[in-house]
Amino acid sequence: MARKKKKSKVRKRVKTFLIVIFATGLLAFAGLKFILEPYIKNKIRVELNKNPKRLYEIIFDDIDLNVFTGSVKIDNLTITPRDTAKVPLENGAISGLISAQTELLQVKEFKIVEFLKTKRLIMDRIKVENIVINYLSNPEANPPEKNMSGNLEQVIPDKINSIDVNYFEILTAGFTYTLVNKPEEPLFIIDSLSVAVENIRVDSATIQQTVPLTFTHIDMNSSYINYAPLKFYTLSTSGIQFNVQDSSLTIAQFKLIPKFSKKEFNRQIQYNTDLFSISVDSIVLKGINANELAAENAIHLNCIDIEKPDVEIYRDKRLPDAPFKHKVLITGGLNKVNRNFVIDTVKIINGKLEYGEMSEGADKAGNVFFNLFNITAYNITNDSVTIENKSNLEMDFTGKLMGQSDLNVHLVFFLERNDEYFTASGTLAPIAAAEFNPMVEGLMPVTITSGNVKQAKFDFSATDDVSDGELTLIYENLKVDVSKLNDTDKKSGGLSAGANLLINGNNLPGDNKYTKGRIHFDRRKDKFIINYLWNSVKTGIISIVAPVANKNKKLERQEKKDQKHKD
Repeated sequence: MARKKKKSKVRKRVKTFLIVIFATGLLAFAGLKFILEPYIKNKIRVELNKNPKRLYEIIFDDIDLNVFTGSVKIDNLTITPRDTAKVPLENGAISGLISAQTELLQVKEFKIVEFLKTKRLIMDRIKVENIVINYLSNPEANPPEKNMSGNLEQVIPDKINSIDVNYFEILTAGFTYTLVNKPEEPLFIIDSLSVAVENIRVDSATIQQTVPLTFTHIDMNSSYINYAPLKFYTLSTSGIQFNVQDSSLTIAQFKLIPKFSKKEFNRQIQYNTDLFSISVDSIVLKGINANELAAENAIHLNCIDIEKPDVEIYRDKRLPDAPFKHKVLITGGLNKVNRNFVIDTVKIINGKLEYGEMSEGADKAGNVFFNLFNITAYNITNDSVTIENKSNLEMDFTGKLMGQSDLNVHLVFFLERNDEYFTASGTLAPIAAAEFNPMVEGLMPVTITSGNVKQAKFDFSATDDVSDGELTLIYENLKVDVSKLNDTDKKSGGLSAGANLLINGNNLPGDNKYTKGRIHFDRRKDKFIINYLWNSVKTGIISIVAPVANKNKKLERQEKKDQKHKD
């Protein structure tokens, strides 16, 4: 009997203890939920805008805080520059201001106890949805050098020693870049941008760096990018990725697509100019140094790889030429860049290229194309220190001309010279002459009916003024048909016979009439280097194939006279 009473008392004590524990827990929960959480919410509001030195004011509609799970959800968060921040922007004391508004900011597994103990803000995940960011820039600003001295309070509240985030993502962001003197005209727009960053850290050490944080991986994707000065094109990319381990930036599916058809493009321009259509599988920049981007020393990239570019270029020569404007060549173009840079290697891999040109009187464009081409360039720089040690930029081109014959070209640009001096050499493998009809028929009422090119090679040097060199062209049985000017479908026997008498049908070593071509071309300085290269080679071809049309004959006769006087 006594034992039963004792057991009953123990049960009552256990039950009472459990009730007390439950009641204590309930009171603790109520205290956390109805006392501590409101206190923390209010503290967050106060601390975010407490420091008057900060440039921004941060406000939000509501905050949902759960101290048990360490989660925070903030609705309609807005970050806006304070009125006092606009004055230094306009005066050039700061270079830019950001304003942002997001519908949702969500934090998961926020280590509240750790933060209260150490002032270290540790979060597992931050998600931002539907955010609009505007950057107002003053490009003429000359802000003083940053001197954070490891102090975070200008950037984040002074109650925080560091910030660690395992995973940060932005879903559906819009970004605009605007100049302070034209705030209503965005210069750069990105739509539907998504960003994911892993292992972010901000502390007293990182805040002193050019990029004030560290991370291990970043992915960026955007469905639409618009750069306002591109009146005739849409620029887009399917994704941008920065890899911290090898300091590389990858741009996937880069596209520069015309907004207009060829006909509509011609209606909107006054003078003939190139219309481009470019798509690239990927562009990879390797060896990026973020600190160099903001420092005064030369920017250095190890390599740029451009994978599978598909390029179409069209020009309608029926429109008049633009008023003369001097176009620089390679060395001049590099020197026009107002920031010193060094790129060790640029590679264009497995590309396709087609150039079409509509001439006066033609009913279709002449086309030259490369179904596959590769380019490798070395030592692309305008840095004087680098040029002192390595003065030449070298470039190699290999491609299937008209999809049939291997063309190899080697260019050397002498960067230390002031006259744009360069050398060019190249070889072309055997090809049937009729393969050039897509180009020839669009430029003149002529069709190549027979002929075989056995070998072609050229070697010349050039300055900003003139090119000079030699061309070897070995071929046989070259014949053409000339169409009636008013009907390109009908051949003119008389004109064709006359044309075949004027051209040199064979140029074979050992023949009495075998000759090598003279390359000599006075550069048109309102044209770029491709035009210069082609016209230089063309003078050599004409001097062999159609000597009657050789404009260099008079020059050659004068040089022979000069040589006789010297002898």
